Amino acid sequence: MYKNITFKIKDNIGILTLNRKKVLNAWNKEMRFEICDVFKNIKKQKDIKALIITGSGRKAFCSGQDLNELKNFKENQVDAWIEEFKKVYSSIRSAKIPIIGAINGVAAGSGFQLALLTDIRVSHKKAKFGQVEINSGVVSIIGPWIIEKVLGLSKTIELCLTGRLVMGKEAYNLGVIHHLTKREKVMQLSLKIAKELSNIWIETCGPSTLSGIKYLVDHGLSDRILFGSDMPVMDCRQQIARIITTDISEEDKKKILGLNAMKLLNLNPI
Repeated sequence: MYKNITFKIKDNIGILTLNRKKVLNAWNKEMRFEICDVFKNIKKQKDIKALIITGSGRKAFCSGQDLNELKNFKENQVDAWIEEFKKVYSSIRSAKIPIIGAINGVAAGSGFQLALLTDIRVSHKKAKFGQVEINSGVVSIIGPWIIEKVLGLSKTIELCLTGRLVMGKEAYNLGVIHHLTKREKVMQLSLKIAKELSNIWIETCGPSTLSGIKYLVDHGLSDRILFGSDMPVMDCRQQIARIITTDISEEDKKKILGLNAMKLLNLNPI
């Protein structure tokens, strides 16, 4: 279906693989479009509980922008080019499921930014990370804003001005990487974390939770809500009545008020 990426679902976990191994998974216009399409489809598939993003091969997660695409780049194309990146980044950050970065190799330039946009990052000590555009005479426009949120202003300035790559161990110490493991176990650990994250449930009961419940339902999370009772501390009957009469579907009401809990406890509906 896709030319520059692959996408599959394993045990309710989506796995998106950047698949341009010959150019170290550098992305071009087509790849950015395909990534956006995956996220568009994920929104329609409620059975996907978490997503892993990784790169094909052993050498690279994503080496950033494919510079071959910029050989005939013209000034009047700049705004549209930046808009492409904004669409990809917005698709990732607006996703309603946790995203794990299985950083299997170098993550450089906008590939570094892509890694930082994931929620939890797993890598190995030989992987390399950095904002390297300056080494090619390219000014990073969006990168510093993303990097600063993770690393702070001081380290962002240093990495953007020097263009140096940091190895896995330093990246781990800086907080770029959350989990450091052996190269061959990066995907295995990422899958384990994804399954753990996909098992998160939201327990809610109280007079101030109704708007929050409706928000979660509107954003496709009705399968993850448990209406827990704080009895005998409080009488939850009034809140149950409010949920029954609120503006959500009958199916979602049944899930929140019992079916989700029965699913979690492996109980059969009566």
